[in-house]
Amino acid sequence: MGSKKKIRGLKRRIRQFTEELNELTRDFPEDLSNGYWELHLPNLGSEWISSTKTPFNVRKKCLQFLINRTKHLIEKKPAHYKDTRVMLMIDSHYWWSTKIEIFSAKNDEGLSFYREDDYTRWIALDENRNLSKEWGLTIPDGLEVKGIKEEIKDLELVDDDIFGGEIWFIGELN
Repeated sequence: MGSKKKIRGLKRRIRQFTEELNELTRDFPEDLSNGYWELHLPNLGSEWISSTKTPFNVRKKCLQFLINRTKHLIEKKPAHYKDTRVMLMIDSHYWWSTKIEIFSAKNDEGLSFYREDDYTRWIALDENRNLSKEWGLTIPDGLEVKGIKEEIKDLELVDDDIFGGEIWFIGELN
């Protein structure tokens, strides 16, 4: 049975999280290896943010900061990266997957929010869903928001269990 104790050092963790994220996103990364760059949650954020002991308002504060840093990187993008997109991917069920991504979109007509193979299926969330209202977040002008439901099936399991959850994308999506 899990401990009922609260997370210790939450103010320190939030401060370190924001300071490190500020430092890592101060400038637009010039070295896009193979047209791609990603930044996962700093300061072991995926561990303490995903804890059931972490209050909702702390998660909300961290997400808002990630959204703001995504917008900051878009504003810092040099002119010669006009075919590059900046996006935040929020996976609230698997926080270790949450990341800011920068990728080349040359000859691309936008991100595909549909995927289906033997293991994974993405289903678009209802257009009436609103992440900013549900979480009380502020989405800066110019950022698009789309959500999908991800279903993952482990074919090696005997039963028909499906894992996954919602993934939200915020940024330059089209």
